[in-house]
Amino acid sequence: MNIASVPQSRLAPSLLAVPRSARALRLEFKRNAVPYVLPLLAAVFYFNTVRTADGFPPVWTLRASAITDHMLFEFSAFAGGLAAWAGSREGRRKTVDLVAATPRAAWARLSIALAAAFDPVTAEIAGLPGAPIGAKEVASVSGGQDVQSGISGNPRVFEFTAEHVGSMFGQFLGNPDPVGWREGFQQGLLDAFLTGRPPHAGPDAILLGPAQQVVEDALLTAVGSQPLSPSVTSAAITAAAHRFAALSAGARHAWLAAHLAALRAGTITVAQVP
Repeated sequence: MNIASVPQSRLAPSLLAVPRSARALRLEFKRNAVPYVLPLLAAVFYFNTVRTADGFPPVWTLRASAITDHMLFEFSAFAGGLAAWAGSREGRRKTVDLVAATPRAAWARLSIALAAAFDPVTAEIAGLPGAPIGAKEVASVSGGQDVQSGISGNPRVFEFTAEHVGSMFGQFLGNPDPVGWREGFQQGLLDAFLTGRPPHAGPDAILLGPAQQVVEDALLTAVGSQPLSPSVTSAAITAAAHRFAALSAGARHAWLAAHLAALRAGTITVAQVP
């Protein structure tokens, strides 16, 4: 959101619609005190700095040093006062344009993307043993080794790092593709859930068995995400994933509740997935 998209106050009478550019300029003048003090700064600069420098011998180094010394003091004093005054205005009324246009902190932006990726998948596995109820970012290195993502704690929480989520490396360190970020995060979460592996330090990421891959691809498809490329999985896994995804959410959940332990143990075959 920017200041041009903030709705105009209902109390402000307006017979004609104000163009967005003109409204943005008006808000800039409203919130910025510098234009109003420029004449005062110019006067102080002339009567104090310039006239003081004129009193020195006509040597450039002497007059230049006088200008910088006086100007630094005058401008810093005004800058500090203006900053304090502008900050005090944030607690006053009619500041919706200031508050609504304030950029979100990095953790707030990440939490929005995290919720968009986390909630659809956890809705599919809610109530199952080992299903996480939250997610948190942890340190990328432990004991000199990379930390791989996993689920641990009580209650269960999916722990990931800025560099490793599931089998993907570097996917989550400033990735500009939000769709790829979401799908990679969801895949990493399901990797940990379907294998039951906790976070661990080492080079080995979580690898799924055939039946586990079927269930993961089906759940990703059910939440509208793209599973692994067919070049990575076999035709049998892709067909089984489509079949499992075609079931109702309740049927998928009931089958997982009955067979999750065997699925994690690797005793379920692709043919046994409905």
